[in-house]
Amino acid sequence: MLAVLGLAMYSAGRAQTAGAADARVEAHLGAAQVAQAAKDYAAAAKEYEAVVSIRPDWALARQSLGVAYHLAGRYEPAIEQLSRAVALDSELWGAFLFLGMDYYRVGRFEEAVAALDRCIALNPGQEDARRWLGLSLAALQRYEEAIRHLSGLAAGGQADEDTLFHLARAYDNRATQLFEGIGRIEPDSPFVYLLQAERFAAEGETERARSEYRRALEERPDLAGTINAASDGPGTGGSGESVREEDRFAPLRGAFGAARYGEAARIAREALAANPDDTEGMYWLGRSYKGFAALTVDRLSAVAPESHRVDQLRAEQHAGRTEFAKALKAYGRALAKRPALPGLRYAIGDVHRRAGRLREAIRWFSEEIERNPHHALARYRLGGLLLDQGRAGDAVEHLEAAIAAGAGFLEARFELGRAYLEKGDYASAIRELEGFARSEPSHERARFLLANAYSRTGRAEDAAREIERYRELSRRRLERVQRDVRSVSEDLRQGR
Repeated sequence: MLAVLGLAMYSAGRAQTAGAADARVEAHLGAAQVAQAAKDYAAAAKEYEAVVSIRPDWALARQSLGVAYHLAGRYEPAIEQLSRAVALDSELWGAFLFLGMDYYRVGRFEEAVAALDRCIALNPGQEDARRWLGLSLAALQRYEEAIRHLSGLAAGGQADEDTLFHLARAYDNRATQLFEGIGRIEPDSPFVYLLQAERFAAEGETERARSEYRRALEERPDLAGTINAASDGPGTGGSGESVREEDRFAPLRGAFGAARYGEAARIAREALAANPDDTEGMYWLGRSYKGFAALTVDRLSAVAPESHRVDQLRAEQHAGRTEFAKALKAYGRALAKRPALPGLRYAIGDVHRRAGRLREAIRWFSEEIERNPHHALARYRLGGLLLDQGRAGDAVEHLEAAIAAGAGFLEARFELGRAYLEKGDYASAIRELEGFARSEPSHERARFLLANAYSRTGRAEDAAREIERYRELSRRRLERVQRDVRSVSEDLRQGR
């Protein structure tokens, strides 16, 4: 295991002790090696602490202390020591590797990427660094970069189950990101209707799926071939009765229908390079990544059929389709196989939250935090649930920790402002809600709560301004709802 090699690296540096070896340093090094062999990393760390107190400028000693902290699960002290090690010796690729891993563990993903990039620059063949870099990029929602690193590791044919798991997840998340982007760019896009139809079809709601397919074809009759390729999957050519004279995506549909997802993705990327807002290109790139995700899951199932990762991916797929009972069963199998897996209890709690079983959600989020205090999402979700139960003081603790653990966690700032308001700490509420409103100026509730906080602190003009903004946003939302209602009514009247 690389972590053990990291500790062993220190042994090679023992010859660097000053002059005739310092007896104290040698004694502590020997004791550290004994503790390492026994996997007593807390004891090993104490010995390396003693070495560092004698030789504070020895980079390898700092590195070994940091790795011992890492193996003992003490990520913050590990970061401190590893940072000092690379400050003393900027060529220590092992220290950069563990530094990146520990930054990832505490949710500091940008810093993880920087450390792992440096590790790879020093040691280009370091596969563990590439794996952790892929995970860190995915955590930042930089899925294209994550896919590039993880697919490179998986291409060798000997990919481990963790690499395949995270690659399948990155493909799936990037597809979702692309599909959501279509809705933001063009809410009435026929591809929005296509995606809705596919979701209804997957959930067995055939009539609703047909209705959405009809809406897509009314906007774009030439999409008949697209619907065939997307809904029938591999084995169809994707050719429809009505095709535009210059159909730039016809080769793509043919590739997709034959399960040549790499070719389909290449054509879609070329279209997006020319126009990043090309919703048809976004749709097909997302569909291609969904295809890659399915193939990767199949490969994972073949490589490690009894792996907890297979159960975990199945659980995520069930949860995505709101099949909560099936998701919990699959997560239960994963938990039985890997009871110490970070994040698994959070995932179980989130299924309970989405299913409305809030007491169970609170229990599982709390269990995750006991094992992984730096889990920003668990903190955020738990804080929100506690706040909804009127426990604002408890909520503040978790929401503050969520923001500390996940830099730029905007949603947590809103909830924290709400918690401060409930608690009566109006100055803190204003600070958090103002910060949130600067990033999300169209958020109705933030404007309403800000008006409340201003009013309670005697800032009448500010309160009046926020109330006016809230009313304007509400009016616009009501107009959108009325337009949608008229559109649905018209569809019903015409029997569509």
